[in-house]
Amino acid sequence: MTSKNFVQYCAVSFCTTLSVNALGFEDARVMPKGVRSLRLITLTSNITQKTDDQGSPLPLANPLEKPLTFKDILKGEKDPVKHSLVGGFFNYGSFALTDSVGQFQGDIRSRVTAFAPIIMYGATDRLTLAAALPVINADVGVGLGFRANSTGQNFLNSLANSYNNQVTSAREAGEKINGAVGQLNKKLIDNGYAPISEWSATGIGDLNLVAKYRVLSTPNIASAVTGTVVAPTGRRDDPNNLLDKNFGDGQWDLAAAIAFDEPLFNTALTLSEFARYTNQLPGHKDVRMITEDEAIEVPVNNVAFKLGDKFETGTSLAYASSVGLTGGVGYTYYRKGQDFYRAGDSSTKLAEKTSESSHEAALEFGYSSVPAFLRKEIPIPFETKFVYKRQLSSVNMPVTDFLQLETALFF
Repeated sequence: MTSKNFVQYCAVSFCTTLSVNALGFEDARVMPKGVRSLRLITLTSNITQKTDDQGSPLPLANPLEKPLTFKDILKGEKDPVKHSLVGGFFNYGSFALTDSVGQFQGDIRSRVTAFAPIIMYGATDRLTLAAALPVINADVGVGLGFRANSTGQNFLNSLANSYNNQVTSAREAGEKINGAVGQLNKKLIDNGYAPISEWSATGIGDLNLVAKYRVLSTPNIASAVTGTVVAPTGRRDDPNNLLDKNFGDGQWDLAAAIAFDEPLFNTALTLSEFARYTNQLPGHKDVRMITEDEAIEVPVNNVAFKLGDKFETGTSLAYASSVGLTGGVGYTYYRKGQDFYRAGDSSTKLAEKTSESSHEAALEFGYSSVPAFLRKEIPIPFETKFVYKRQLSSVNMPVTDFLQLETALFF
């Protein structure tokens, strides 16, 4: 899952979206000249499922829930004599190498918490600058088991019967079947992987630098354009740990967005629309050279890659009362193209199922002291809000709902 991290912020006088693999909507407001803001965002999400390329949700542990076949057992047998002895049994026996002797069963749960301090400054009445560097904590809990089936027991009985008289081979094969989880972790360790176990880490994400310029401002419509540079400061995932999560994409991003605001009927309601395109620039990183047939006994190489570009668009309806109550609803559509790798025979497998799309709805409510500050009723302007985001549907993405708390001070 791959791991996926969200950083969104919105100020009273300025609203834009900073994102690391993120979805969000923005409006056309900018901050007044000379005004500064410090915004603190905390976001949490629990993830147990991911959608496939048909949009159907699957457990995060689905890649681990694979059958153990006779071919897998023989592949792990390093003694050529034993390999030949047991392997030859299939030449005349009633079993096939592709038969399964049982099924791995897994349970993976992930919790992600992101804390993002965001600094904003009104350089002019039209131009606002911002920077954000999230701090991310990720915890992954995992349980892995194995359930043998009758085929495995029948195979052991056939090896040990008086006709075949391969009692020692049957005993050793039985130990491998019954200790499948241990054998899997041993194979991982022998090939330079970390064993499958709980994992957690805390680190910084990618640095976002934003410039937003208002190009149009009339009583009936306002528009602004936003440029974002994302620097690869976040930690990358470890290719030797199957459960490790990255806190950044590992390469530079350039994004451009445009937003429109339309006040509705001289009321406290504002309708906003936006569109954003992100070009994910090429980079290099260490990857396991996995193939369709093998994902463990493969080397680690540093390869060139390019993540698919991203497109987002959405609309929101915001409410801001004269007493400071705020709220809104929004919708966002997100799409990312397929990744590309220059990794020889591994290129196709590495890029498999990397195109993404999602539909997301958001609901927010909060309070702004800015109206009271302008009436000189309080000394410090601030804002706080709660945001709930729900994924309506997705393809090749974690199934996520988010709870977000935002607090901002203006000075």
